[in-house]
Amino acid sequence: MTTPPWDTPPRKTAEVVDIRGRKKPGPQLNKLTAKQQLFCNEVLKGMSLSEAYRRAYDAENMSQRVIATEASRLSMHPQVSLVLERGFEEKRRQATHTSASLREFVTNRLFVEATEAASDSARISALGLLGKIDHVAMFKERVGNEDDTRTAEELKAELEQRLKAAFDRVG
Repeated sequence: MTTPPWDTPPRKTAEVVDIRGRKKPGPQLNKLTAKQQLFCNEVLKGMSLSEAYRRAYDAENMSQRVIATEASRLSMHPQVSLVLERGFEEKRRQATHTSASLREFVTNRLFVEATEAASDSARISALGLLGKIDHVAMFKERVGNEDDTRTAEELKAELEQRLKAAFDRVG
């Protein structure tokens, strides 16, 4: 017994907009074959189109040129190209979560906590953490001699003297 068409779940389709801005249904997303899906997975893992084609299809008796042609043709298939495009977009989105973006997120959240926290202790804690951030470095101990008023010539002479003494010890 077959399922009547009105009982089948709706197919997922991409939305395509034509040149006049009218929306029309695009390729069906849930209609990849197992081999097409394997091809997409391998390409998204970083394999070349040809290598992904070899893994997904029986290409043992095919020449390199034919494999490259078929792999390219498959990658341009509407459903396959849509899956690849979405997969690469997801990879790009995940790659944006670098240490720099996480640092920025933490800094922004600490700023919000420092200005909007419900309790004084939470605001003070957030301000203290903000002050410890490297580019703020408000509470970082700085080591140095700020009273040093030697000229460049004096510093150069001292450096030459120390280097000479170091080389004399080695040689």
